[in-house]
Amino acid sequence: MYRTCDCQATVYAQPNYRGHSIVIKEQNADFKNSFFDDKVDSIKISGTCSFIFYEDSNFNRAKWRNAQTNILGPGNYATPQAWGARGNMISSARVLPPAGTDAIAIFEHPYYCGAMLVLYSSHEFLQEIEFDDKISSEIVFGGTWSLFDQRSFEGLSVTRATGKYPYEADLMERITSIRKNPIPTRPPPPPPPPPRRPRIISWIQKKR
Repeated sequence: MYRTCDCQATVYAQPNYRGHSIVIKEQNADFKNSFFDDKVDSIKISGTCSFIFYEDSNFNRAKWRNAQTNILGPGNYATPQAWGARGNMISSARVLPPAGTDAIAIFEHPYYCGAMLVLYSSHEFLQEIEFDDKISSEIVFGGTWSLFDQRSFEGLSVTRATGKYPYEADLMERITSIRKNPIPTRPPPPPPPPPRRPRIISWIQKKR
């Protein structure tokens, strides 16, 4: 369900991009039982994608203390303070589509934790992809999407525009179908007015 993009994240075991490093490119990474579990101290992200970094393995515990978000876009982060967190705390990471992509990412738990699925089209019944009544947070990368608590786009609904929704307060674990809304088309401009006829003024000279 995920479409590739030209992006990668290189994580380093020491600040200022020193020490051991590994590259995460177009896939998710769980550092459990590896050298890099709780040992990331600097990060470089290149390309057009963003990455979510988690404090626990299996993509859990994403809301860091003192950090507004755990989602990092392209750039260089020489120390943990550069992304608003303490060092040696990352245990898993996952890649996201580029901003502007007509897609929505849905997550099993709040703050983008747990299972994740990226959708590029409407789904009438999420049970068919094993995500029925599980959605607790979303990220919309482009377009607008309507979320329904019944199959076939019926029942209660909320509409999400481009943005991040770390906590699904309206339909927590009740979403059963998702519709990608069409892009509204603008009416054609009115035709130009017809050309004006020249005004002819006749001068009549009266004889005395």
